[in-house]
Amino acid sequence: MHPAFLESNIDTTFLEKYNELYEYPRAKDRATKVLAYIANVTVNDPHNLGKQRFRAVSDAPNLKDNSKQYEKYILAPNTPTAKKIFDQSGPSGLTQWLRNHKPTLLTDTTMRDAHQSLFATRLRTRDMLKAADFYKNYAQHFFSLEVWGGATFDTCLRFLKEDPWERLATIREAIPNVLLQMLLRGDNAVGYSNYPSWVVREFIKETVRHGLEVFRIFDCLNQPDKMQIAVDEVKKQGAIAEISLCYTGNITDLKKCKYDLKYYLDIAKELEAMGADILCVKDMAGLLRPSAAKLLITALKDTVSLPIHLHTHDTSGVGVSMQIEAAKAGCDIIDGAVSSMSGLTSQPSLNALIAALEDSDIAPEVPLPVVDRLARYWEQVRTMYQAFDPGIKSTSTDVYDHEIPGGQYSNLFNQAMKVGLSADDFYELTQRYAEVNTLFGDIIKVTPSSKVVGDMALLLQKQGLTGPSYLQEKPALDYPDSVVSFFKGHMGEPYGGFPEEVRTLVLGENAPPPEAIEVSSDDSLDSIKEFLLNQRGNSDQEITNAQALSYRLYPKVYQEFQNHQKQYGEASGLTTPVFFYGMQQGEEIETDLEPGKTLVISMQGMSQTDENGMRKVFFNLNGFSRQIEVVDQSSESALKKRPTAEANNELHIGAAMPGKVLEVRVTAGTHVKQGDIVLITESMKMEYTITAKTSGIVKSIYVQQLDQVESGDLLVELENAPA
Repeated sequence: MHPAFLESNIDTTFLEKYNELYEYPRAKDRATKVLAYIANVTVNDPHNLGKQRFRAVSDAPNLKDNSKQYEKYILAPNTPTAKKIFDQSGPSGLTQWLRNHKPTLLTDTTMRDAHQSLFATRLRTRDMLKAADFYKNYAQHFFSLEVWGGATFDTCLRFLKEDPWERLATIREAIPNVLLQMLLRGDNAVGYSNYPSWVVREFIKETVRHGLEVFRIFDCLNQPDKMQIAVDEVKKQGAIAEISLCYTGNITDLKKCKYDLKYYLDIAKELEAMGADILCVKDMAGLLRPSAAKLLITALKDTVSLPIHLHTHDTSGVGVSMQIEAAKAGCDIIDGAVSSMSGLTSQPSLNALIAALEDSDIAPEVPLPVVDRLARYWEQVRTMYQAFDPGIKSTSTDVYDHEIPGGQYSNLFNQAMKVGLSADDFYELTQRYAEVNTLFGDIIKVTPSSKVVGDMALLLQKQGLTGPSYLQEKPALDYPDSVVSFFKGHMGEPYGGFPEEVRTLVLGENAPPPEAIEVSSDDSLDSIKEFLLNQRGNSDQEITNAQALSYRLYPKVYQEFQNHQKQYGEASGLTTPVFFYGMQQGEEIETDLEPGKTLVISMQGMSQTDENGMRKVFFNLNGFSRQIEVVDQSSESALKKRPTAEANNELHIGAAMPGKVLEVRVTAGTHVKQGDIVLITESMKMEYTITAKTSGIVKSIYVQQLDQVESGDLLVELENAPA
């Protein structure tokens, strides 16, 4: 209501005098956007689920507790917990408390590494928040909850269409009384390459501002200098710097002598001198065996004065027995996942570890009935994500040979399926992984170095090459950008140096010495914000630091996320089955646009595809009929048939992997030389720089930006230049 009207201060000039009366608010039309999203998922398969999308799963209910059953686990106000000690005394006080704390402390990885390792990092914030009250009320004895970082940042944007910053802030608000923990990749932040120092520092500042306290910092090649900036900023912000020692090989096997006990102890001393509050032993592939754990933890306790935090995966099946040996040797904190989200490529079971140490003087204080109740909830949740489960049925000691990190294993399986490999081919792919590791000199394999090995293994498998045959044949290949970046030294130099024969094959003869990525002089937080503001056009909304950082870390992914938000709005309120699988005829759901604004949606059916490749999807929205038109991506009119690149024809430039075209760098008539970049494609987080294999003139281009392509498609055709 206009103020002049309310004051009765109007006359016949009222409409002439106040032009703002004609400024109508633009309709958000959020309901239509939600219907458009549901229609697209129902008709098409944007999550690439294939046959798995025809589901019969229901939404998991909120985790509700029986107060009388669990009220005995509510802590008295004066009971010390890691969160209380940190709030009162900061990192130094927490470190001192950890040194004197006899019971083994636990970190629950269920909301970060467990789902990354089991179903490709697809867990939605909505399903985490359903358990938040239970964690807040009954799980305060946990040292921390790992809820953020690692691959969850880009998958939130890329696949779940969620803002990762909002995820962190929301979880912090919902669980205020337990330390929240993240995984930070040193100079890589939460990306796959090194970033300028300002990015790492601003990222940490923003993360602390959003409520996180424990930063588990690591470098993929165990280079302390690559973690220094992150450590300095974490300590500057008053947060907890948990610095990681990444484990590989087997310190009890004299044949695996590249990474021996002395190697780890020397790095541990460097990390302590850097200012670590806690030392993490990060065993990403689950290679640490019980006897090795006893040896390593004992030696670390004798070498440094830091509390020790152990992280592992259970691919081999010996995880809990290894953790028991570590706890007996004096390990202060141990990672695990609740039993229904544990085992295999995930962390070992918290429930099993608590039960195994029960009645000992180092028994964890987290009540077993509490994690048993959590396990029943997460079991219901996990069924909704069955389409992303790679189908690993049992533990396997093959991991001691291929050394694939647990957090990568399910992602690699998912990548393999998407690029056309069968489940039977996957065992061969694990062999390629081991061969590539040998080719690269037996490197520490943690993101992003593990991704480098995986990308190269996929390339060799698709090309029908093994590690030995690759060295023998020396083929001309278009390498994933991650492999090129690695050999250029953008991640640093691995322990023992680069294998020069392989480096020459990737980079060519007379490759320059390893060097860091060049940083533009105008690369800054302010310049990114200015760019995004200009891109947005006239807007009253400012660009936040969080938005600028998201763009700087993942520019293409962030822009796609923004485009998705404009087209479909906020889809995070949809139930998980509908978000991933769409709706079935006759199904009815409720979803909240905001508190107090609920949509009741039922799907009535859909039309056949018309001659233009369109389908109509019929809904009932809050009692009114609505219909949405959507392109049927499987229709003939929507599919682009391309010729196939001829094998051994250097004038044909084909797609190495199925994926999407990111950039086309040439036009018809362009003269190109051998090695010139023609276009860039992306396939399951792998970017490929496609180059000309011979000199010539661009005759025809069969793709444009954002086109989907299949392996072997002809992308660009050259013709020989006139003599």
